[in-house]
Amino acid sequence: MPENTSIRNMKRHEITAKLTDSDPTMLHSYAHYIAGKMQRAAQRRDLGWYEALRILGIITDTTARDAIRNIEREQVAA
Repeated sequence: MPENTSIRNMKRHEITAKLTDSDPTMLHSYAHYIAGKMQRAAQRRDLGWYEALRILGIITDTTARDAIRNIEREQVAA
């Protein structure tokens, strides 16, 4: 087990090196910490959760692409 009492004080390479020996509750705490940071960053930029995922490329929404294709077709036809 790592000698740190808090996983937030550990560097990333320390976390990955000791991942198998780490306490699951510490890793769970770190996951919540990272999720909170992501949520606060999204709120500062006034993004919704799905908008942030689209920007990161994690999910794809074809609605915007279909709308652009329709606009381009109208411009070509005119």
